[in-house]
This record gives sequence, C-alpha cells and structure tokens, in this order.
Amino acid sequence: MAISKDNFIFIYRLNDSDSLELATYYATKYNMSIVSANTSFENGKINGIDWEVRGQLVGIGCSSTEILSSETDFNNEVLNPIKDAMENSIELNGMTIWGIILGYNIPGGFYDGIDIVSSTSRISRINKNYSKKTKNKLFNRSIFKRFDADDADIMLICSRIDAPTLTIVKKYIDNADSLKKQELINGTFYIDPYSDRAGPTADNYKNEILDFYNNTLPKLNLDNWTTTFMDPYIDVAIPYVTDDSFVWSWFSDRSRSTFFQNSNSVRVFFYNADYDGAFTIRNINGTRWPFLALNGNYISTAGAMSNPTNEGLLNPSAFFKGLLNGATIGESYLFSLPFVDWTISLFGDPLVKVEFPAGIEDDETNIEENESWERMLKDLSKCAAQLYKKEQEYYNVLTNVVDLTDTDATVELLIPASNLSNSFNEVKRISQLKPVTDKFFMYPQKRFVDVETINDYLNRQGFKVSRLLSEISSDAIISVSNLLNQGWWQFEFELQDEDINNFIDYHFKLNIYNDVCYTSRVIGEIDSYSLNNWTYEKEKNTFVDIPIEGVYSSYIGRRIRYESKSNEYLIRGETYYYTITQYNNDTDEQYSVRQFSDIIWT
Repeated sequence: MAISKDNFIFIYRLNDSDSLELATYYATKYNMSIVSANTSFENGKINGIDWEVRGQLVGIGCSSTEILSSETDFNNEVLNPIKDAMENSIELNGMTIWGIILGYNIPGGFYDGIDIVSSTSRISRINKNYSKKTKNKLFNRSIFKRFDADDADIMLICSRIDAPTLTIVKKYIDNADSLKKQELINGTFYIDPYSDRAGPTADNYKNEILDFYNNTLPKLNLDNWTTTFMDPYIDVAIPYVTDDSFVWSWFSDRSRSTFFQNSNSVRVFFYNADYDGAFTIRNINGTRWPFLALNGNYISTAGAMSNPTNEGLLNPSAFFKGLLNGATIGESYLFSLPFVDWTISLFGDPLVKVEFPAGIEDDETNIEENESWERMLKDLSKCAAQLYKKEQEYYNVLTNVVDLTDTDATVELLIPASNLSNSFNEVKRISQLKPVTDKFFMYPQKRFVDVETINDYLNRQGFKVSRLLSEISSDAIISVSNLLNQGWWQFEFELQDEDINNFIDYHFKLNIYNDVCYTSRVIGEIDSYSLNNWTYEKEKNTFVDIPIEGVYSSYIGRRIRYESKSNEYLIRGETYYYTITQYNNDTDEQYSVRQFSDIIWT
C-alpha cells in the first residue's frame, strides 16, 4: 500500500498549549484522528516522563530545549516516551505507523561529542539501537520502489515542523496546504553545483550535482537556472531566486531574507548543502538557510545540525527520482540520505507530493529496443550452440563406431550410426537457423534510416556476434572486428539482498564446473575484488567497472557481469555449471551460494 496520513503520528509537548494547538492544526488539515481535551484518552509514564495519546497525536513530557546535551537525555525525554506510547497505547499498537512528525517545541537533536545528531534522523530509527553515522539501507536505490512495509521495518519517515513562534509555524503548514490543492509544479529550478570546498569528497559531491543536472533535471521538464564555474577557490552563489519551485545549492552557508524574491510558483523544496544550517530553526533573526527557506514560503527543506561530512550530503538524483515517481517529500528525502543516526534534519510536511509538467518517470519494466535486439542475439546464438552440440554428438557416435575393435559390431552399427550422423550434419544445422538469422541481421537496416549495413549497427551499439551465428548467414556480412572469439563467455546474475537491515558493500566469488554436481572446477576461483573484467549495471543497461569498495546495496536487482579473459576460454557448445557467492567487503562475511548453468555459445 502507498503511504498516507493514516500511517503518521504527530508529536507535541505535554503541558504546552501552543504545541498541542499546532499538532491539532496539522491533524485537522489532513483529517487525522483527534481526541479532544474533553474526552478521555490514553496515557502512561516511562522513567518519570509522561506521555498521552489523542488519536494520532502523541504528547510527551519533554523539555523545550532545542539541542539536548546527550543521547541519554534525548532517549529519556523524546525517544523512549514515543516508543513506549507506540508499544503500549491500544490505539497506536493497532496502527500501521510508517512516519512520525516532531512538532512545535520538541527537541531537535542532541550532542554526541562535537557532533549534533538530528532528532529526525534518530527517531527514524526509533526501533533500532543507536549507531552513529550508519549507512542508510534505503539510500539511492537504483531500481526505484515506493516506501513500503519492508522499508518501515528498517526505518520510519520522520520530519520536524518547528519555528520561533506558533504563528510562524502555522504558516508553514498553510504553505503546504496550498500545494495539496494544486500539486502541478511549474516554477524555475535553481541549481548551484560549485563551491569553494576542495578535495576528493568535495569534487565527488560537485559531480553528483552535475550528474543530476545533466541526466535527471531534464526529466522534470522545468525551466532551470544554474551558476557557472569560475575558480575552484571561489564559491559562486545564486544571487536571488524568483518564480522558483526548487533550489539545490552548495556551499554559501548564510544569507538574507531578500534572497527569496516574489514568486507566483509554489515553492516546494530547498536544500543548501552546508555544515550547520539546521543548528537552530527557532532564531527569529536567523540567517541560516532552512529557517530562511521556510520563511520564504518553501514547504520543506533540509539541513545539517553539524558537519555531516561531504559524503553525508543529500543526493539530488535520488531525491528527484523519488518525486518523479510519485513519492512524497518524506519518502524522497529518505531515499536521498546517505547516513542515519546522523546530523541532517528534514523540515516541513513529509506528506506533500508534486506533479511535474510532462515529467518523465523511470521505466524499469520496458526493455529498450536495442537491448531487446542484443538479448535476441544472445538467445539465437545459444540456439546455434545447442544445434552445434547436437551435430557434434551425432558425429561422435559415428566415429566411436568406426573405432570399435569388434569388426562385427562395427559392420552392424555403421549404417544406423551413419544415418544418425547424416540426419543432422553441418548443412542441416545451418539450414535450420538460416532463414531467421538472415532476417535478424537485416532488421537494423530496415528499422533505422541511418544504418546501411549490419556492421554499422554493431559498431554504433558496441555489440559483437558469435562466430557460430555469423557462419549461418548467407554471406560473410559480419566484419571480423565485430566477431567474438571462439570460447569467449560472459556470466551474468542479479545482485541479491543478503542483509535486509544493513547497507552492504558487496563483492563476489565465481566458480565454474564442468559437472552438474559442482565437483570438478575448470578455472580457479574468480574474485571480483581483483576488479579485472567485472562490471555492474549502474543504470538500466549501462555497465561500468566495479569499484574497489564493491557494489552497494543501492543496486539490489541490478545485474553483475564477468567477462572471460584470454586464458579463460571454454569449449564451444559445452554446458558449464557456475556458483556465485556474495560477500561483505567490510567483514568478509560470505552469504548463500547460488547455482547457475549456461552453454558456451561463441
């Protein structure tokens, strides 16, 4: 099922009438369940801290301190009361809770050494032990899916709606309410990929933003404005925004309210990748971006309470891939967050959804035309290999009869053996596949106006053809440079999820056997940690070399390939049996062994 308001609870501060008013104000906008003050409601206590449940509203007896001094204080005041209410309230225990909203005057985080861990990050893992800067299992999934029950077992969606005053924070909710009545977004997207940060991790983040700019932003079908690179030591900033719906920038970490000029467009999500923007959201004279953005009528924003490190900054491609595929702000934020139990906070309404003008969703179900042709090429080659093997086996029967030492047996068996061999020889093998092979090689020329020969098409796509298949065609129409060597092979499998709770960097061990019992290995174990000839499907049908750290959990369901080296050629037409073992690159833990088989079709 898709996430909805029925999956959320809203947290307010007990004995704080403004905090309860804000919670009720939000719940009323979404028609969430509310129990009035004049009606009996559930309550409890844990470690001296009271809690109460009014429908989908949960009150906790916490302080109003924005940043608590320790994890222990945070657990006592915030986490444990919420968790106790979820577990012991009859009403909440019967709910499917996938999200928690922290309201007005609820603490926003806690100190852990020099780091400030955000309340939204920690509460999203309310059912897990605290583990500082843990890799987010849901981060940047290559094959997109909406947040579901399996994801909720790993973490919850958590957002914070807070401000210096009740009047201001109500305005934030009103801004989100205006989008619910419209959804279609058409404002300008402002993007700033450049900063004065230096070093490999800074360069990596700049490239993440540029990758989004080149590959994902065009799918949103929005006008955009971008800064221009000037100098690696100069932070080229966006001067101001107008008629904007989105801003994604880094690194200038302070500004003024005049940055947000008039806009006739709904302002949806603002993110500036800096190191302390979310330190406080309650300073009415604040110059940090999250506060300025919300007061500039942005519905939602995110920021770091302390340095998240460059590798901990939000990923724009993952965020907008979520929105483009119908996910809410809360879902999309989780998908773009590299680490949890860490410093970044989400602010604003997590249930907001948007619709882009003629936005292009990712389609994982349809097979692109050229990929379809390549798959048919391989399948046809395997048919050719099967027929080749059949021809060889029939011929081997004849030669074995001829080699018999028993002359009488040879005489008696020679005629039936010859008939068997002649029933399927090279001529008949070729003739059986020739009509379909000829038409298959002619297809690209007839389909594409800019393809004159099959070699033009193969060169353009980078495809190569089995010699077994090339020999079947009418003429030698496939150039030698487009043919695979005899005995070349490629092994392919899907990355499997071996740990449902944790983000893993995977490597792989491949073993090849010539018997179905997997006892006689023909090549020594091939480990992907060597990196040679191993690739993974980074994007749909786009394969790149496996990095030294391995293939991330983000790519579950994507394909992994190993291509044979020159000294690893196998016998044409033979069937081999493969095993693949995934293992954790960090711990060397090995997971279940999977078994496969394939015929050598080159």
